[in-house]
Parts: sequence; structure tokens; C-alpha cells
Amino acid sequence: MTGPLSENCCWCISLRGGTKIFGFISLVGSFLLAVLICTEIVAGLVNSSEEIKGVLLYFYADFVIQATHVVTSVVLLFGVYKEIPKLLLPWLVSTVVVAVSEVVFMSSFTSRLMLEVHDIFNQNTFFTFSTLALLDDIYGFIIVYSYYQTLPKLVRVTLR
Repeated sequence: MTGPLSENCCWCISLRGGTKIFGFISLVGSFLLAVLICTEIVAGLVNSSEEIKGVLLYFYADFVIQATHVVTSVVLLFGVYKEIPKLLLPWLVSTVVVAVSEVVFMSSFTSRLMLEVHDIFNQNTFFTFSTLALLDDIYGFIIVYSYYQTLPKLVRVTLR
């Protein structure tokens, strides 16, 4: 594919602006999830039952994914503001990892939401939240990759 996948973000925002928005949203969201995961890990370590120890492995893996996404979101924002195309690539990779983890493990947000208020939501609501989180990751990837494609080719690293 030679050109960008999208011409603008949400039909009215430039690709650069959309990239900043997705970078900021992923930075804040991943940071908050990382803090939440830390509290769950601490709570799991305090409660030393065997069931909790099995779940802690999931929390450790999720924390590494979210912490990596925080770092790559900062790098993305720096790359957009300084117009350094190769700094957009780490975020694209980490977004794919986050999207795959949402498909394989469940969305971090929705799994925690379901654990806390499981009486209110049913399986369809859970599936809807997970699907929306995945679609957000995919659309964010399309916008950032499209912005990457519009940058000058002299300083751009190809994704092949």
C-alpha cells in the first residue's frame, strides 16, 4: 500500500491531530490501568491463597503490556511534536500487542469492570465493551499509521 489508509481522523481532524489524540488517550488509559493493576497485585500478595497466585501471573503480564504502552505513548507524542517519524513505530507495535492481548485475555478495562459490577452487566454487555476497546485500538492504529505514511520519505523507516 503506497498511500495513507485514511485521509483524516473522524472526518474533521487532521491525521496529526488524531495521532496526538490517540497518543494522549492511550497514555492516560494505560497509565490508569497500570496503577489499577499495581493495586490488584498488592492486594493479591496480601491475600496469599493459591487461587490468587495463579491470577497474579495474568496481572504481571498485563502490567508489563500497559507499562510498555505508557512508554510508547510518550515516545509517540514526542515523535509527533518533533516530527520524527521513526518514533511512531514503537506505539504501532505496542498497540498491536495490546489489541492481541484484548482478544486473547480479555480487555483489561472490561474484565475489571465485570469483576466489580458483574451483577449489573450480562455477557452481551461484556462482549460489547471488549469489541469497542478492540475497535478503538484498530482505528487508532489506522490513524497513526496513516499519519506515518504522510511524513517525508527521507526520514521515514519503512514497515516492511
